[in-house]
Amino acid sequence: MKKFFKFFKRTIPKKQKLPLKQTTYQRDFDRFPIEFEVRVSFVDNNNQIHDRAALKDISGSGAMFITRIPEKYFMGQVLMLTIFLAGTDEVSACMRGEATVVRIHRLKTDDENKNIHEKGIGIKFNEPFDFKRIGC
Repeated sequence: MKKFFKFFKRTIPKKQKLPLKQTTYQRDFDRFPIEFEVRVSFVDNNNQIHDRAALKDISGSGAMFITRIPEKYFMGQVLMLTIFLAGTDEVSACMRGEATVVRIHRLKTDDENKNIHEKGIGIKFNEPFDFKRIGC
């Protein structure tokens, strides 16, 4: 029996341990393109800021929106989002929830001068969203 195990030890190559590729942001869910208006609220230097931005994609754990005031955002910043749902004018529907900034990136455009002040803000949801029908 020992000879049998020795034989397999000799003929089966040892597994090589390959280094794992580490990333700073990993997606747990598929991303879906979407175009909704989003109001982002946060505190900046003791001032309450309300940014109206364009939600560009969403997944089960996060989203990405386009802002015209990227200098107000930083990694790890906690934001309050209000996503206005298109086609729900009769009930004024929106979703609200808290999220954290996980990525800030320059937008890829054909014309480098176009949208020079706009940037994409990647966020991770901190909690499930609340659906609101009135008073968004």
